[in-house]
Amino acid sequence: MAEKNSLRIDNRWFNLRIALLAAAFLILNAVAGNLYLIIKGSIYPTVHTIIELTSIIAAMSVSVMSWYEHRYRGDLRSLVLSAVFCMVGLLDMAHALAYLGMPDFIGANSVNKASTYWILARITQSLGMLIAVCAWARPYRGRGAGLVLLSSATAAAVAAYYTAVWIKWLPPMYDAVQKVQTPLKIGLEYMVMAVMAVTAAIILKKTRKSRSDFLLAAALIAGIMSELAFTFYSNAYDVYNLLGHAYKIISFTFILKALVDEGLAMVYQSNRELEIKSEELARMNSQLSIADGLKNDFLANTNHELRTPLSAVVAFTELLLDEENTGRLNEVQRDYLKEVNDSSRELMGKINSLLELSGILGGKMVLRKERLTLDEVVGATVLAHEDSFRKKCVGLEAKYAGEAQIFADREKIASILANLLDNALKFTDPGGSVKVVTGLDIVRHKAFFSVSDTGVGIEPEHFKAVFEIFYQADGTSTRRYGGTGIGLALAAKLAEMNGGAIELESQYGKGSKLTVILPLYEEVQ
Repeated sequence: MAEKNSLRIDNRWFNLRIALLAAAFLILNAVAGNLYLIIKGSIYPTVHTIIELTSIIAAMSVSVMSWYEHRYRGDLRSLVLSAVFCMVGLLDMAHALAYLGMPDFIGANSVNKASTYWILARITQSLGMLIAVCAWARPYRGRGAGLVLLSSATAAAVAAYYTAVWIKWLPPMYDAVQKVQTPLKIGLEYMVMAVMAVTAAIILKKTRKSRSDFLLAAALIAGIMSELAFTFYSNAYDVYNLLGHAYKIISFTFILKALVDEGLAMVYQSNRELEIKSEELARMNSQLSIADGLKNDFLANTNHELRTPLSAVVAFTELLLDEENTGRLNEVQRDYLKEVNDSSRELMGKINSLLELSGILGGKMVLRKERLTLDEVVGATVLAHEDSFRKKCVGLEAKYAGEAQIFADREKIASILANLLDNALKFTDPGGSVKVVTGLDIVRHKAFFSVSDTGVGIEPEHFKAVFEIFYQADGTSTRRYGGTGIGLALAAKLAEMNGGAIELESQYGKGSKLTVILPLYEEVQ
């Protein structure tokens, strides 16, 4: 049994309890000897069948529970117990069916036949428990575990059949003429007791003992007492025979109790470990939430700090470019100032995107939704980007398909389209084209606008990931095309906040199409 999952027992109390249990069993044997009686032949077969049926159920229960314990823990001991008690259950069934007074089982029933099955079952049980205790928690996760159990059941069934067929040629266990057990049978009973005693001694020698150890040791002592009772009986229906069967049930019950206790202990241990891990995860999540909040605050504060001087750069470069107020500039000066202004505006756009993203992540963004004409918002944004497309020699075409009315935040819808246009421009080479289309999705009763490009496209395995923050489908794209990897992530989150979504269609090497689906005004009113 898994020691870490079982309740520890002090060695002194362990030995005392084992001694008291053995003493109680010996007293019971003495009482049975003083009250010796033979039970009526018309009653005992029925009583015997009930007792054996109980022990068979117990043995099979031990086998099944041990099998599932092996599946869970992957130890050799559980596999051995499962195989052994499967064999014991089948041999005990043959013993019950072959008992004197029962209908014939593969030939005439007799005390000798039933005794032969009994001793086969007890030898199997004693040797199996010795192997199991020696194996203890040794790991075994071989693929042949199921084959071991099947082979054991097959071996027990074959042994039961051929024992009945060859019973006349096998050494007798009971002398029907003298009506006594043979010396061989008694000797085998003592051998079984010796094996069980050795197994119990191995458990008692352990320095750290658990409740499962106590129950296994108790089962072995009950098994020894069962065999001892069977060395005394002289009649198949006498009190010693009955007592031996009762001890066997007690022995199986102790083993079953040990398995149940360990199963419950493992469940408790697993639940406790899950509770500890849940508490640790809760603490970690709390710490991560605090850290995430600090990060968002830092981003927001940093972005604000960057915007202030950058706004001054943009304003003063525009003033310098205004020749009516600042005087004439030569071509070189004008080009330099325009480069500074354009770069500053580009940087301002990235800072604004970061600021919006940090606001969304921090839960601080407030939408100002209103009734909007989609074509109007899209048209204004496209117009603001025409100069950028012209400079890169990328065509920009817009097609407006109607007067779709939406209920959304004007600034955020414009920001979505701006990010999609910037993304399309970034990944489309000079000579390529970008097309913006607005319209109504009649099937879904939604408004939409789409941005199609003839750029590099996106491979299917990257479709979901491109909407994650800081993700870029190709690590080399940062060096080749630039960018921060937040444009599509920001667009997707803004679309979601406005009750919409973004759909992606792309063919690698041929271009991409991003469609923003938005609810119509009448749908949200």
